[in-house]
Amino acid sequence: MDTEFEHETTLPRSSKIEISNKIDEMVGDLTTYWTLWEAHSEPDDIVEVFGNFMDKKDVVVEIYSPPRVVEAAAARGLQASLSIDLATGYDLGKPEDRERVREEVRKRRPRLVVTTPPCTKFSLLQNLRQYPERLADELDEAILHVDFSMDLLNDQIALGDHGLHEHPETATSWRLPKVINYLSQDEVVMVKSHLCRFGLVINGHLSRKATLFATTCDAIAVNLQKLCECTEPHQQLISGLPKLAQVYPPQLVNAIIDGLLQDWVDQQKGRPEKMPDLGDLEQWIDELPRRQQQEWRSFHDSAVLVIQKPANIPMSGPGHRCLRWTWVKNPVDGKWLQFEQGQKGKVKKLEIKYDFAVVLYHYPEINMTFGESSGHPITFGEKNMVLRAHINLGHPPVKEFVRLLKAAGTRNDIINYVLREFHCEGCLKESRQPTRLPASTPRTYDFNVVIGVDILFVHGASAQEEHPILNITCLGTLYSTFTMVHPTRRASALVWAAFLQCWLRVFGAPSFIILDQGLEFQGDFIDGLESHGIQPILIDRDAPYQNGVTERRGGLFKEVYYRTRELHQPTDVTEVQNVIHEVAWALQTLTNRSGYSPAQRVFGKQPSLAMEILNDSGEYTFPQTSDAAWRRSEDLRKAARQALVDTDSEHVLAEHMKNFISLKAILSMFGGKVVEGAMPKLDHVLWCFRRVTLFG
Repeated sequence: MDTEFEHETTLPRSSKIEISNKIDEMVGDLTTYWTLWEAHSEPDDIVEVFGNFMDKKDVVVEIYSPPRVVEAAAARGLQASLSIDLATGYDLGKPEDRERVREEVRKRRPRLVVTTPPCTKFSLLQNLRQYPERLADELDEAILHVDFSMDLLNDQIALGDHGLHEHPETATSWRLPKVINYLSQDEVVMVKSHLCRFGLVINGHLSRKATLFATTCDAIAVNLQKLCECTEPHQQLISGLPKLAQVYPPQLVNAIIDGLLQDWVDQQKGRPEKMPDLGDLEQWIDELPRRQQQEWRSFHDSAVLVIQKPANIPMSGPGHRCLRWTWVKNPVDGKWLQFEQGQKGKVKKLEIKYDFAVVLYHYPEINMTFGESSGHPITFGEKNMVLRAHINLGHPPVKEFVRLLKAAGTRNDIINYVLREFHCEGCLKESRQPTRLPASTPRTYDFNVVIGVDILFVHGASAQEEHPILNITCLGTLYSTFTMVHPTRRASALVWAAFLQCWLRVFGAPSFIILDQGLEFQGDFIDGLESHGIQPILIDRDAPYQNGVTERRGGLFKEVYYRTRELHQPTDVTEVQNVIHEVAWALQTLTNRSGYSPAQRVFGKQPSLAMEILNDSGEYTFPQTSDAAWRRSEDLRKAARQALVDTDSEHVLAEHMKNFISLKAILSMFGGKVVEGAMPKLDHVLWCFRRVTLFG
């Protein structure tokens, strides 16, 4: 750093060297900082970006690891010294050591906590051991370490800091309750990596080692999300070799540190006043035409590009908007990942194939403070010239208009006038509605365009039996199909087989399907959707209202099913399936919207059955047989219809009774009186009417 003072004459050289040494002592090696500095938006002072690192006692803390990330961070000039491991004197199997670690982390308050608890007991290879029955006892301690890691990472989220958790992709620990709860939080994203991309070498050969990382830092997630592109064979991790692969390769450690620094730089950048939320991103990809690869949209003062299957992202948008904020749909957990934040220039390489990307382009920030006035009052003619310029330039937003006026050398008092007072009547009249309206109608009333799926559970022949039921509902017509996936299981392959049989083979492939992020809708189910060209729309975790039509339809089905079960108890699984089908058929033929049932909206007429008068043909047919099986089926059908009528009546009465204050008051209005007893509950209104007599 002596070169920084070569041309100074106000201080002696000894003082310059002393100051230089002090700075080096405080912040360490500045090479990394300058590299990031030059690649971003030229802030005024390096302390503005990196000074906040010094506010932390430790920038990085590692749990269950000897010094790796901590050592690399310290070598790059960051404050980092705490690594928790048996090798560093901590036994986290002891409660007192775990409490000591909690206190240390609270005291240091690191920006990033990296947790890598032991994964040996969660390996699939444990099933090949000599005495697999002993694994259950040994798992308790392993689960204790994972749960402790999750507690520390949740503390980081509560403090607004970052966490990074790593385990192999095939580890069973990802299905532990505390891990699932951590992953369900909106701040956490999960990415998949092949460590051969980071130079993991075992016995002289690259090793792929598929690994999952869960982190709250998008910049770290983007750096780690790299999949294998190798052409040479890989070293298999068996026969003691997995232990060698526990050591992080240097490139992986540097990727973590680079992501942490990148996140810090991104936090200092200016953002547009209006930024899209997750709902906006989901809405834009929903509205993207199915056969269209990309679409430009306007969002306040910014331009938005929605891309399907992105391969290349433009560096800048229309109107010389050169600052980019990029979100990609993470294929691992379906969440949105911040890929770029306030970037300009060359776009970062897309390491994996994403389904969707949304890019927001914005103008570079300009100094919007009011300049010194020239002292001349603005004339009426000058105001007209400003309005004419605004119209001729195509009604630009205020920031862009000010930028153009400054570039043209316009006086400061006119700039101040534009900032403070100027407005265009045409812009006010043509202002756009907000992106999200308080309420909206369905995007389509056509059949089999948008459908929703959900899994619900009902009791069968006894209260001890619980069966998974697949609910498939068309959002345009409310036509629903319900079927039992399996008497006890709901694996993704079984759910896909049920969907294929009950919907796909009957009605064909829909355009879109709305589903939650349950495991039953992953794996084989997603693969099946892709093979038929069906676009899945994943709702957020813990947000069932985003698939509200399907959820409400399933709720009505359960009410009618249990009432039918009371009227006609099924005796085995076959009869349970029959009851399910009869209840579903009653919903399609007896419920109505705008005077038509779902079956009429789909088939064009009301389907007819034997001994059925609810049909559009006006004909009444007799059955060809009257054996016990037919009578049993007819009894189930009658029970289902009676249950639906009773349920619907209760709903209608309850809706009308919301404003029903007192039956006595209503009777008194007509000169009547109550003859018997106190008023019953509103749920028993029909019984109430039987016990009340009106006298005129």
